[in-house]
Amino acid sequence: MRALADSIQEVMDLQVNFTATDSPAMRLRREKVMSWEALFVGLLPAESDDILAIKASNGAGNNAKVPWVRVFNPAQSPKTTEGWYVVLLIAADGHSASLSLNQGVTRLSRDDVDSRVAEARSILVQTNLTNDSSRQSRASETIKLDRSGLGASYESGNLVAFVYESGGVPDDEVIQQDLAWLLERLELLPYFEENAHELGIEPGELTANRSDAALICSKIYWDEEELYRTIESLIDESPQIILQGPPGTGKTFVAQHLAAYLLGQPGEVRDNPYIEVVQFHPSYGYEEFVEGLRPTASPAGVLEFKAFDGVLLRLADAINEDGMPRVLVIDEMNRANLPVVFGELMYLLEYREQSIHLMHRESFSLPSKLYIIGTMNTADRSIVHVDQALRRRFDFFDLNPNVEILRRHYAAGNVNKVGEGLFVGFEQLNTMLRSDLDRHNQVGHSYFMRPEMSYSRLRRVWERQVGQLIEDLLFDQPERLDDYKFERFWPND
Repeated sequence: MRALADSIQEVMDLQVNFTATDSPAMRLRREKVMSWEALFVGLLPAESDDILAIKASNGAGNNAKVPWVRVFNPAQSPKTTEGWYVVLLIAADGHSASLSLNQGVTRLSRDDVDSRVAEARSILVQTNLTNDSSRQSRASETIKLDRSGLGASYESGNLVAFVYESGGVPDDEVIQQDLAWLLERLELLPYFEENAHELGIEPGELTANRSDAALICSKIYWDEEELYRTIESLIDESPQIILQGPPGTGKTFVAQHLAAYLLGQPGEVRDNPYIEVVQFHPSYGYEEFVEGLRPTASPAGVLEFKAFDGVLLRLADAINEDGMPRVLVIDEMNRANLPVVFGELMYLLEYREQSIHLMHRESFSLPSKLYIIGTMNTADRSIVHVDQALRRRFDFFDLNPNVEILRRHYAAGNVNKVGEGLFVGFEQLNTMLRSDLDRHNQVGHSYFMRPEMSYSRLRRVWERQVGQLIEDLLFDQPERLDDYKFERFWPND
């Protein structure tokens, strides 16, 4: 049997054509990677069917450089960011695939990862395991995936792996035996909290990390999986993302809370010296963002032009000075002329480890500790003009109108006097807009999120905000406006 083996080889071949954005090759890669979930089910030991789970990923937002499928016990690894599991990882350049006993590395420092690997290896050395000398000789403590980002982190997080070189992927039977060998070792490693001290992890530390996530999710009304998918994208080799969606989906609010979470300061959004928020607009330029010249008067009263740093250079200098990470939140990103604003910084967004020459600096590079979170309003028609080179350098995440977020807001203690009709009308309104326009031109949930929502307040929201927005969305279909009456969606019973 070679169904899985051939699929792995096909994905390795497709890596040659890797692009972060959509393409025929990447669509085929996604199809192959997601098929691994079903193929791996057939490799599991029969007694593990009700214990182990399988999850594949082609990437969150844009395509991942290192796609994967993992086999895990939820008690050992509740999320991809936590605990131990077996994972098949494809090298960024497609030269190999590694079936690795690895760990969640998203929230760990390099020292933490190295420490856990050392401690886990000592556990395995002291335990009686299946004596299979041929397989033991093939097992490797090193894997090669990518020079940076999560790929490099998983290289460090590898405990032991079987490496399949391109052109030499073994039959499914061999992969199944390799998987069983790794799963035997996985069983010996600590569960997520139970006996965690054996790997130098204090339960309090774990609880704090989970509490941070719970705190942020309670503010933005996301579930933790959504949060971790987004954070994982921010800490890879290109630490910049864009949150895009219709107006009123909380993009800027979410961006600021993601920034605070990244910094390990959940909830500390206002006046946080490590978070910089700028809003782009049509006249925003390279000078404000990167560097420029400013007229100043000399002591002799002579007008001189002096170089000054824009927001990006100031943040980079601050990071280089104190070593602390910063987050730049760019609101309404697509309202500016992006190629003009970013200039040669477009290059550094992709190659952060390299330096370039700026007009007023001999050498400049973007620190890896500078995270960028942009927001884009998809109802703004200027979004179609977003430069494709810029799109390739950011991971895009859709924030769409979500009735579940609206429900969570009122379930959290805010008062909804309208009742279930509030949610029903909200969904009916957006169903009509999607039919008449498209998914980008809807009304976000945040318009309807108030400390207390009554029928009279809902009408005021409609008259002063939502109704005005709909008129703008239907600017070229004025005949449809009569169909969008407040009473149609929220009849006063």
